[in-house]
Amino acid sequence: MQIDLYCPVENQGVVVKTNSKTGEPYALFKFFNLSNRVVEAVAFTMRVYDAYGVELGKMRVDISDLSGQPKDFFATAKAVSLAQWEEAKHITTEFLEVHFAEGDPYIKEKDPVEITVTEPDYEEKLRLMTACGEDACCYAKDEGTHWICVCGRPNLDGVDRCVRCEREKIDVMRRFGSRDALNKTIAEQEEAQRLAEEAEKQAQEEACRVKKQRIKKRVISGLIGLGALLVLCGLLYLGYIGVMNLLGSRAAKNGDALTAYVRFAAAGNDSKIATISEEVKGNTSANLLQSGILAADEENIYYINPMCAIYKESKATGEKSRLGDAEGIFLNVSDGWVYYLDIVTGQEIHRISTDGATKEVVYNCGEDAIIGNLALVGNDLYFAVQEIRDDMTPELQEQIAQQGGDMYQYRLYNLTIGKEKAKRVSEYDINQFIYYKGRIYFLEMSENALFSMDRNGGDLKKLVSGPIYGFNLHRDTLYYVDGTVDETTGQPKLPLIAAEMDGTYRDAVVDDKMVMIFGLDGDTMTYLAYEDDNFVLYQEAGEEDIFLAEGCQLYNQINGYTAYLNMNGQLMKTTHDKSGFEEVAMELELPTDAISEELAIETEGDLIEE
Repeated sequence: MQIDLYCPVENQGVVVKTNSKTGEPYALFKFFNLSNRVVEAVAFTMRVYDAYGVELGKMRVDISDLSGQPKDFFATAKAVSLAQWEEAKHITTEFLEVHFAEGDPYIKEKDPVEITVTEPDYEEKLRLMTACGEDACCYAKDEGTHWICVCGRPNLDGVDRCVRCEREKIDVMRRFGSRDALNKTIAEQEEAQRLAEEAEKQAQEEACRVKKQRIKKRVISGLIGLGALLVLCGLLYLGYIGVMNLLGSRAAKNGDALTAYVRFAAAGNDSKIATISEEVKGNTSANLLQSGILAADEENIYYINPMCAIYKESKATGEKSRLGDAEGIFLNVSDGWVYYLDIVTGQEIHRISTDGATKEVVYNCGEDAIIGNLALVGNDLYFAVQEIRDDMTPELQEQIAQQGGDMYQYRLYNLTIGKEKAKRVSEYDINQFIYYKGRIYFLEMSENALFSMDRNGGDLKKLVSGPIYGFNLHRDTLYYVDGTVDETTGQPKLPLIAAEMDGTYRDAVVDDKMVMIFGLDGDTMTYLAYEDDNFVLYQEAGEEDIFLAEGCQLYNQINGYTAYLNMNGQLMKTTHDKSGFEEVAMELELPTDAISEELAIETEGDLIEE
């Protein structure tokens, strides 16, 4: 990346929005003051690009009347008009001047230098974030002319503290300069946590002893004892949080990701939940965005036939069997259970044991609602429910009946397994959603724009303006299908775009085909393109993508397996190398007890007719 190491401010993101009244685009910037002085004005060169990365133009921008406090964001409400570039989607900045409340200004004299920040693999990055903080993204490194902090910010040689996060150079080099250093740091943190928990336990025991002594005193002492009891409850609660975090850390260290998630959720530890949640999903986000017709655990794959009967197939032997009498979609597999949306009612979430022996109703949304989709993370179910709008009155209902409109709205809910009552997460009308590292990403239906929020529905952020036709996240990269209408043809080109996590444009992954839907199985990306009145499935492979199948309506992929529905309504299953290609049977091989029950019902019906 190109960076000016001398510039006292940096740009950490640009959002392109549209004025709802004039229809003109404008840009909002997220500048960060790296200095210890108050910024009053900035001047920079703004370069403007369209959705495909083509430069539309550039201009100098001067922003004054600022009050950018040291080590803080500023100018976030200063809009810059993009009226002359209606196709503007992405912006870059190059600072020319920075003026302060006191002291000399910064005037650009040197050109930016090319600096490469190498991030470790996914698992190692998670360990860095756990040990150092959520902003950690790479090992600290001394390059001689400059050094790179664990937060990813390059700093000039001779600077003792990172200009962005203010971590000390000597500290980050010692604790986060290599894999061995990180291992030692994590061990030190775990030992410190153990000692703190031990001290907390001793404090609780002492508090209990003091409480017993006070109970023996006179009535007036009893009132004092009541106050001590309230304090004790607070200590016990803090102790409970500490114990849950300790048990969660131990479970994660032992490879039991599900138990770790449950413990961290009980402690309300959002940062730990974010690091562990990707290991405890019931299915991939790509599959769940396409009805979840295929899922897997370590031993088996699970899929449906065209009648939505659920089947289990051994990865080792290929042996297939009907999974009880379960019928559903949005398959999620975890801890010996398959969770699914019951296809018969559309209002119930069921689960069936992976041996087919036990089936249970997990949740019923009621007669006036329908469940739209379903995702399992650890012991938490997230699902969208189509229900009557909260503002629906008899007068509004009559108006909708006469003039048209929608009296229903999708809202996102959360249910912890084992509980009966679901909690509404968000009031937004949500079309599609996925869960990624402790945050929920979704398309809001009114404008098909992409947003994110925390797992409890707070901290809402708009990432990409609509229309967006599909999206996913993988290895901290945001992918989306851009539905912007082409002015020449009047139709969207539907390219597949890769972007930063904040929605900032990176590059086009597929720009020569109309991408309808896409998915990821590990690092293998596939997509369904519309070509010559046909739907064709490709695997992304750089310059020339690989043809996989044609005539597909939707598809799922996991662990090297592919299941797709063709235009004739046939459900096909194969592997990525096209071996084992077969049509999933239409016949329902019901278990013996289910067949007996069905025959009994038929016989009873015959007797009634006679």
